[in-house]
Amino acid sequence: MSVVKVYKPYENWKEFNIIEEDGKKILELYNYKLQIDETNYIPKAGLLFEEVLKNKSNGKNVLDLGCGQMGILGLIALHYGAKKILSVDIDERCTKWLNTIVKENNIKDISVLKSDMFSNIGEKKKFNLILSNPPHMPMKNGKLCDSGGSNGKKYIINIIKESFNHLEDNGELNVMMFDFEGSNKSYNDDKSIFELAKEIGYREIKTIFTFEKNITPGSVTYECLDYIKTVYPKYNFDAIKPKCNIIINSFRK
Repeated sequence: MSVVKVYKPYENWKEFNIIEEDGKKILELYNYKLQIDETNYIPKAGLLFEEVLKNKSNGKNVLDLGCGQMGILGLIALHYGAKKILSVDIDERCTKWLNTIVKENNIKDISVLKSDMFSNIGEKKKFNLILSNPPHMPMKNGKLCDSGGSNGKKYIINIIKESFNHLEDNGELNVMMFDFEGSNKSYNDDKSIFELAKEIGYREIKTIFTFEKNITPGSVTYECLDYIKTVYPKYNFDAIKPKCNIIINSFRK
């Protein structure tokens, strides 16, 4: 076993080892070994959830909504004491890959389910904590794992609406998004996310984590930047070295 490289998802963030074992590339996360598939995709933004989950996961019944192939949010929650995790994704390729990871790591408290949002979860199923890092890049066309529709909020808004009836009393939804998409302040003529959540019935709404991201050439955000500026014209991107914030918002029932 040898270290292939150190993976640093963002500047000013912690590092992770990628090792090679039996011809497989593996991302080490705590005591878990997460095999990287043939696309060589490695999560980035989802790893930021550690900053909030270490303080709120203990004893919780958790839904990782849109888990992707590595189920990062559920694994972080489990590491910090979550009681039970249900990880769901619409992409069967992702659920099959995550099932393999769960089996290889002998994880007993994560169940994996193919589901379009809540369609296969059950109308009466409720959770203490729902987590989601949905596709939220504003783009007209793009990969399923990136595109949040023309304004980036296609899945964010649906998740906020549908999660309300799947939260226990005092349950909490945590959703990751870009700040230019307008959480407590709108940067176009749409209502802010917080306004919409209040209309749905959430009683406590706030931003619980902010991470400043440099928008670098070659990144998906950089490639979409000119288009994003037309969708959110009131957002002040730094013209010399463009930046934006990745944020996690909390919506408590």
